[in-house]
Amino acid sequence: MSTERTAVVFGARRLGGHIAAHLARTGWQVAAVARSQETVDAFEAHCPDAKGIRADVGDPGAAADVLGRVLAFHGSIELVVNAIADPAVSSAALRNERSEQPALASPIGEAVAPVHHVVDAALNLLRDQGHGTLIQITGGLALRARRGTGPLAATGYATRALIEGAVADARDDGVHVALLVIRGLIESDLTAAMLEGKPPAASMRHEDVIAAVDFLVAQTAERAWTHELTLTPPAAPWHD
Repeated sequence: MSTERTAVVFGARRLGGHIAAHLARTGWQVAAVARSQETVDAFEAHCPDAKGIRADVGDPGAAADVLGRVLAFHGSIELVVNAIADPAVSSAALRNERSEQPALASPIGEAVAPVHHVVDAALNLLRDQGHGTLIQITGGLALRARRGTGPLAATGYATRALIEGAVADARDDGVHVALLVIRGLIESDLTAAMLEGKPPAASMRHEDVIAAVDFLVAQTAERAWTHELTLTPPAAPWHD
């Protein structure tokens, strides 16, 4: 049984893959979860020190099964990051770009279900063991809707409500729950066309999100906890 800190990252295809690889490089035992075997294989090729797991957390029980398997192997889970609601994918959909995330076109309840499954399973496990951190990542529409964004914003609002409830449920059990809101574009192949001609200050890097994750993980139950953190590029409009 490992004595190292263990993390499970859901959504290993894009942002979650970057977070999982960073955690593995900095000494964590990492399990990165993705819906397709292609993504799992690509992640393991890029990050051989971590374990990829194929699972569709849209299926009830899938997230709990993944966490249970990791717990049985490592004995403890210190961190769960849920990045399946990738802000970059949402941004592409808003701009009528091609998106490969079917949940964006699904009814709101169906789109929120994978988030709920991960949050519920992680909360149950971390509360049972009496420690750990759960970080849910979402996009800026969780804070404010804009014209034409109703369904996506409703999904974001529901995600935020799930985390607010989880915070209230988990605090007394020594579990840190936080919502990390990415209010702006992350530099990637998916957003390259949107950022063409714009200054660096109009976007953020994966490293900026990773720094926020590190900040949240470093907080302890003995002092203050951050329960909602918003990242915004300096040149991005604040009221839009």
